[in-house]
Amino acid sequence: MRTETQRLAAKYAHIVIDTGGRDTTSQRAALTVADVLLVPCLPRSFDVWTLEKAAKLVDEMRLANPALRAYAFLNRTDPRGQDNLEAAEVLQETPALHFLDTPLGARKAFSNAAAQGLAVTELTPQDRKASTEMVTLFRSLFNEKNVS
Repeated sequence: MRTETQRLAAKYAHIVIDTGGRDTTSQRAALTVADVLLVPCLPRSFDVWTLEKAAKLVDEMRLANPALRAYAFLNRTDPRGQDNLEAAEVLQETPALHFLDTPLGARKAFSNAAAQGLAVTELTPQDRKASTEMVTLFRSLFNEKNVS
């Protein structure tokens, strides 16, 4: 994975590698060459509790890749309620992960797009809320002046 990613880097402005949410050999290999790690977190207790493991992995991988930037954001958020706010507070207090206040809601459009092999911004008809959320997240990641 490391060699292939380095080969492709000359051809593309951005390479996204989805290694899943587990600490695996492929994830560690990707993190040795990655510029950014993106950690989506559901606003649920069990998911928030795993942040410590993600933070520990980031600290370990920064020994091999000191330039690694790690961001966390809320994914599949509720339309209302305290869970989103409480999870955001925990994310903000996790030192190894920079919190992006760019939540993605629990929208059917995301799973519909994935089922068709599309990005949510490519769906027809377009779900404007889902598309806006994804574009906001993308801009936060790839346009550094928008990241606080």
